[in-house]
Amino acid sequence: MDVEIIDVDALPDVKPRSPPRAYMNLISSDEEQEPVKKEKPSELKKTVQQKWKNSKRQRAADRLSQSKSKRAKTEAGPSHIAQQSGTGLDPIAIDFDDDGPVSPMDVDVNMGLPEEFLPPISPTSPSSPTDSEDEYPNIHAAFQLNNNANWNTKLFRPSSEGAVMASPRSQLQIKSPLETMKSKLLDALPKIPKLDMHEGPWFWDVAKDHSVSSQKPHQQKTAYGWGYKRDSLFKELHYDSLVQVNSFRQAGGSITRISQSAGVIGISSATPGGGPDEDSSSVVDPHNREGTLQIWLNGQNHILSEHQANVQTSNNRVHQKFYTVHDVEFDPHRFRPHIFASTGDDCIVRLWKISSEDKIASPRRTINFPEAPHDLHYNPYDFKLAITCLDGCIYVYTDPVKSLTHHPFPLAPGVRHSAGAMVWGHNDTAHHIFASSEPKDLSDSEGYHKVFDIGQLDVAYELDAKESGDGMAINSTGQQLALLTHGPEDSHKLRLYDVGHKRGKQVASVLLEPFSFSCPYPFWPDGEVTSASFSPDDMLLSVLAMTTPCMSMTFAFWGEDHLASLYIGGEKRSVDRKGLGIVSGGNDGCVRLWDVQCSDEDLSNGQVLVKTSYDIGHFSLGDKHKGEKPLVVGDNGATVSIYDWIADVENQAP
Repeated sequence: MDVEIIDVDALPDVKPRSPPRAYMNLISSDEEQEPVKKEKPSELKKTVQQKWKNSKRQRAADRLSQSKSKRAKTEAGPSHIAQQSGTGLDPIAIDFDDDGPVSPMDVDVNMGLPEEFLPPISPTSPSSPTDSEDEYPNIHAAFQLNNNANWNTKLFRPSSEGAVMASPRSQLQIKSPLETMKSKLLDALPKIPKLDMHEGPWFWDVAKDHSVSSQKPHQQKTAYGWGYKRDSLFKELHYDSLVQVNSFRQAGGSITRISQSAGVIGISSATPGGGPDEDSSSVVDPHNREGTLQIWLNGQNHILSEHQANVQTSNNRVHQKFYTVHDVEFDPHRFRPHIFASTGDDCIVRLWKISSEDKIASPRRTINFPEAPHDLHYNPYDFKLAITCLDGCIYVYTDPVKSLTHHPFPLAPGVRHSAGAMVWGHNDTAHHIFASSEPKDLSDSEGYHKVFDIGQLDVAYELDAKESGDGMAINSTGQQLALLTHGPEDSHKLRLYDVGHKRGKQVASVLLEPFSFSCPYPFWPDGEVTSASFSPDDMLLSVLAMTTPCMSMTFAFWGEDHLASLYIGGEKRSVDRKGLGIVSGGNDGCVRLWDVQCSDEDLSNGQVLVKTSYDIGHFSLGDKHKGEKPLVVGDNGATVSIYDWIADVENQAP
């Protein structure tokens, strides 16, 4: 370690000035030393240097003689500096010998200087440290909190303005090796020229000057705290602006199905005496009438009377008979022209086409069945059409518009059962059909539940339920299947299956609360689950039961837990929102909106959307963006009512 003491303009023969500075540079031996301007030393400087050298030699000789056995090799580096603040005496030990250990606190800081150049000595200051065992308390005396002298710093001022004490510790400048390393690394990096960028005007400056905001207006968040009352679901879905735009009573009887597709409405209905022919000599019911199939198109209702036949009675008289139509469905893959199908008790499935020129529905194809077909199920992914039949089979047509190629899938061969509930799979289960059978004998409660593989044209596996099938629903992912059955003593059970992994054993089940249905006809079942559907988030399952009064139960699935939360009536449809709403129609003649976020004991829940004079037969909730009506209602009095938003009605007014 190199040490150089420089005194700047400290000669006594110079005119008086401010006290000069003395500084000491401590630099590593491997660093390049800055050149220092050499001046002619003064007498005072010579005296200080000579005293310093003598002290150094004496100190090195003492260490060499006293610690030969303890000598260790040490690296060259910065000196160890021990400084006591707050006292008049500042001992310092600087080790310049590379071979010997540092001996602290053994420097004669007086160096034989005149007394006028020495700082005042405090009487409470510790004595100079020695090599004895009490060396530690002497060194740390400046850190004693109970010593008042350590709290009062005494500043040294020279007696004369020209006299200066050149202390080797008056000003230290220590250069860290990290700074040198950093500068070397920065010098090694390539120099990137500064880009000549165009200076404005920038967009944000222009926008600020013209008061233009590039952000959307801030929407204040609503706080859902205590005392907050949100808008009712009735207003959130804008059902308060629903108005009736048309109504007609031209059906043959109770409405059985309402379907919509791009502005076209299909309506099917029953009629008295419109069932299958038991024998050729049966008498036609005098109340039998046409209108079992209707199409509402371009603001007008059209009656399609193809589901009819001429029947010869026992007295050889010919009467025209109109058959009940159970279902009407539009092909979801064909819109221009529209293609739809209908099933009737005349044991015929008819395909219809609506021409785009004259806007008239005309029959396209007829398909005969051994017994009456019932429900129509179009595949959501292709042109396949599945038809359930009273003979206990499901008939799947590849594309009935182009050919009659089909394959029957029997549910209960050799047994008097009819095909009941049926659903197509979704996603990974899209090639599967899930179906249940219902016994024709009301005293029989046995049922068959199978899963058919359309690709293999065979049974994939069977479900473990043994009771008669009542209803069925599959979630949007096609992974979970809900099956409702009707067992002995009018017991009803809900089962959940993991069909995504092809497991025929139930993973969860719950026994529904007993319910009954009061009917004047003895052959009518005591109670029946007519339909079921999952909510859009697949967390809730709504089940409709034909009871007195009609009842709909909502179940929540969380692992093995099932919770019945609502008891409402009639047909149901689910709508998606922050919560969940159920639209139902029942035998009270009302179509109601239920909010599942509200308690079933809340009397304000179940707000009436539409009220009719007869029981609700069927209704349809349409998609406005597809040109459909928001609500179409059909009752058991053969009346169909069409509703629309008041804003759309005003826009259509001339």
